[in-house]
Amino acid sequence: MEALAERRLKVEELGERVRVEAQLELANLTPDVVREVEALAPYGQENPAPILASLGLEVQRYSRVVGRNHLKLWLKHGRTFRQAIGFGMAKLQPSLPDGLLVDVAYTPKLSGEDGINCVELEIKSLRESG
Repeated sequence: MEALAERRLKVEELGERVRVEAQLELANLTPDVVREVEALAPYGQENPAPILASLGLEVQRYSRVVGRNHLKLWLKHGRTFRQAIGFGMAKLQPSLPDGLLVDVAYTPKLSGEDGINCVELEIKSLRESG
């Protein structure tokens, strides 16, 4: 039990506070919705990319560190899965056990090949749900 508590997210590990534009159920974050968000570009200092939030997402066992310092993981809510990446967040990987529920602030992106678009979350901040 003590080892599990040590693995839990610490407040100081969560990163900076971010301004969330809207809360969205993961199932409602479709490629069409992401295209609508991307239509607000170009982004810059006067027009920052919108940050969305989804709550109560379950961390899946496939989380891993990619590159030198980035966190790649799968998140689930109900029957919907989304891949997510947290640039510079590799240190959080040990604190994200399979099954942990998290609230995630992110910018949605489209990724994919051969004309197949997949929604990916670019994590801006996350915290344990509760």
